[in-house]
Amino acid sequence: MKKKVRKKRKDKEEKKKKKKKKKKKKKKKKKKKKKEKKKKKK
Repeated sequence: MKKKVRKKRKDKEEKKKKKKKKKKKKKKKKKKKKKEKKKKKK
C-alpha cells in the first residue's frame, strides 16, 4: 500500500511540473501577441 501511495504522489508532482511548463509557454505566447498589437497601434 505504501509503495502505491508513493507512486501516486510522484505522478501528481510530475503532472504539476508539466502543467507549470505549459503555463509558462502560454505566457510567452501572450507576450508575443501583445507585441504584435503594439506594432499595429504604431
